[in-house]
Amino acid sequence: MDLYKKPELHSCFEHPAADPSDPPRDTFDPAYTDAPDVPQEFKRALYETFVICIEYIIDVFQCAPPPDHYGRLPKDMKELKTKWGQSHTQLHDAAKRAEGPWSVAIYADERHNEPELVRQMAHATGADYDDCADWVRELDTLVSYTLVKVADVKGRKVIMTPTSPTVAFHLANMFQQIDVPVSLRHAYDTYQESVASTLLDWVTDICDCHVAGDPDLTTQIMAQVLREDKFARATSRIAPDLRRMLRDTDDARTRVWSRLDWMWIIDNRLWKQAKLTTKALYAKMMTVHPLNMRYMGESYIMVRC
Repeated sequence: MDLYKKPELHSCFEHPAADPSDPPRDTFDPAYTDAPDVPQEFKRALYETFVICIEYIIDVFQCAPPPDHYGRLPKDMKELKTKWGQSHTQLHDAAKRAEGPWSVAIYADERHNEPELVRQMAHATGADYDDCADWVRELDTLVSYTLVKVADVKGRKVIMTPTSPTVAFHLANMFQQIDVPVSLRHAYDTYQESVASTLLDWVTDICDCHVAGDPDLTTQIMAQVLREDKFARATSRIAPDLRRMLRDTDDARTRVWSRLDWMWIIDNRLWKQAKLTTKALYAKMMTVHPLNMRYMGESYIMVRC
């Protein structure tokens, strides 16, 4: 923990210290929760942890491509190594983007059945047919007719992360041939999205925990975190369509977007597992306090309208 006492001495270009423009993170309101037996230090630490996790999740997915970009692939390997993906990445260094590796991921849809996907995956990767069947079953139960049990239905599966642009380009095009939702992106971005999805699962699990016999403490702290304004970082990247949306919105210049607003905004960039996780988190928040339900409804209407 001593490394974090002076983060400016232990940061790097890809993991910089906190932005000086960020407001202080000491905004926790002890009166917001009813838990007199729980130390204030613990509640404050939980609050700050939720802030860090939610801010990271938003920062990662606000530059991710929307679903209508799945299947859009570079014209050739030269484009892959130069201009491809520069609008939907958090990797600032263009030279590193050109080096790879690249991740090929497919997403669940309702147009392809299991045998079709397994056959194409085996043909594209050369992997064993049974292994391909297991990978396909991770996508979605809707595509399977022979499932006995599914441990984890994800909605997205990273098929391969090759260092060779030729292999990545060929593999992605094999799935594009049968119109499967596929993305070809730098592994840096795919990995960050996987980490953000894991953090989303973690904070949702924490909100189901009881603290000193109180089943709602963690959820109420999470509600406060989501209701607060998102940190404005000049260095944060944002997808072009979101940038246009925020610029063209009537109240974009005056409205300060909360973290919950941003969670609604990035919702369509989440795959099935992450979307189900956020729905579980929202459902928990709405059941613990009626004010949470009202605020979530107002936030949703404001974002969607």
